[in-house]
Amino acid sequence: MKRPEVTLDNYQAVYDWYQQYRQPRPLTKLAYAALNRMYKPSVYYSDGAEDQFDEFRIDNTSQIFVFNHLTNKHDQFVASAVAHQMIPEDVGRTRVLAKDELFHGVQGRFVNLMGAVPTFRKKDHVAGVETVDRANDAMFAALGAIVAGGENVAVFGEGTHNKADPTKLQKLRPGFARIALHAYNIGANVAITPIGMSFGPTIDSLNPKQASVIVAPSVRVEYTDTINTLLDVTRDSLQTAIDYANAVHSLNRNA
Repeated sequence: MKRPEVTLDNYQAVYDWYQQYRQPRPLTKLAYAALNRMYKPSVYYSDGAEDQFDEFRIDNTSQIFVFNHLTNKHDQFVASAVAHQMIPEDVGRTRVLAKDELFHGVQGRFVNLMGAVPTFRKKDHVAGVETVDRANDAMFAALGAIVAGGENVAVFGEGTHNKADPTKLQKLRPGFARIALHAYNIGANVAITPIGMSFGPTIDSLNPKQASVIVAPSVRVEYTDTINTLLDVTRDSLQTAIDYANAVHSLNRNA
């Protein structure tokens, strides 16, 4: 099946294609390994978080990784390096959302290799807001099916990178919770895993090649959960992970 042109008007064909697409895992693993050598993030786990990953492998639980968003250019690459260290066996089975303008030409082939799925943002398509809403519905349905099929999804929960205070989480967008609930409602075991990153304590000091990363305990999605309950628990856990990441970053830089 040939990949359709990634345009807003073509959104349904786009998400139908990405739902059935599978990454070329050997090449994807090489790319993630190269990014890990380039960025070398220091990855740490909160108590019990690493053990949960073993449980998830046993009972086929898919994860939705929710990162904070620090820069517009490097976060996707740092997240890939984190995945190389954190879930090496799942590299090539993890998708990440990326803005639609990246899915063209040579760059488009690279982001496909990395497992990216296009997202159409209202701020980029102000003349087609209603179509963006329909495209988002199709995207969440496709990603829910992808998660239910045994893959993971990584998102930057704030939706846009932090331009004010990198130590404080911005308002979380509900998309990751929608994906989680959609997958759960069609029979998947799903967990949300918050991951806090620090590139430095201020906007002027950010250095993506000195990232400190804290993996927080995962939260399993249950039948009583709603979008708001998932947002609340993820927000608190992610801010705590960010706080620890910044503390570790400071210790590492002063060592």
